[in-house]
Parts: sequence; structure tokens; C-alpha cells
Amino acid sequence: LRSFSAYPMAFASIFNQITFVVFAIGTILLHFLILILLCFRIAPQLQSAGTLAHVLGAWSSLDVALLSLVITLQEMQQSDFAHLDDGTKATLSRVLGKEVTSDHGLLVQISLGRGTYVLIAAAVIHLVFSRVALLFLKV
Repeated sequence: LRSFSAYPMAFASIFNQITFVVFAIGTILLHFLILILLCFRIAPQLQSAGTLAHVLGAWSSLDVALLSLVITLQEMQQSDFAHLDDGTKATLSRVLGKEVTSDHGLLVQISLGRGTYVLIAAAVIHLVFSRVALLFLKV
């Protein structure tokens, strides 16, 4: 995803990508792995395994990340980032050679496609499975 960044080799770009991979992907997969190991009795029934499962469950906040993504996109669509007054519209009309009639200098259009609904299903499955597994295992 670094090709989408203006400065792909900058520390901030690399740090953001590593943080995303660790928290949005890694913790969820590790949480599922711990639960599967506990369910199949491969991992010893130690207090530390149960604690690790609870901690990873709290850190793997797929539901929170997904909800914040959807809310942010909705807010961006409703925001008026660059309001154009009459003078600015007249200047832009002269420069562009086309009449500018909209008051919005920047209009953001979003659509929540199939991927959003797949992620919602994954978040619900993760939430339900992890809670049921932890209750069933009594850890």
C-alpha cells in the first residue's frame, strides 16, 4: 500500500502500515489461533493462555475499527470541506472557462460496497465465536 502514499519511505508511512498490520490483522488472527488451540486442547489449560485470549480479544477491535471507518466515511460525505462563496465561484468560473454553480469546492462521494458487509459479517462472527469459546472453555 505504500504506492498510495506521497512519501512511501517516510517513517510515518512505514509506522502506520506496521501498526495496521499488527493491530488490524495480526491480533485477530492470533486471537483465533489461541482460541482454536484452547478448543482442541492443544494449548495447555494455563491461566496465561486464558489471559492471553482475553487480552487479544480486547486488542482485536475489528468491530471498533469497522464502525469508525464507516462513520468517518459518512461524515466525510456530509462535510463541506471547501465552501465556495460567490467571489470564489466567479474567480473559478473565469479561470476554468466553465460556470461554477456549486457551493462545494470539494465533494466526497462514498459507497459502502460488498466488502463492507463482508467485514461486518467477519466482525460479528469474530465477536460471537470468541465470546462463546471463552465461556465454553471457562478461561
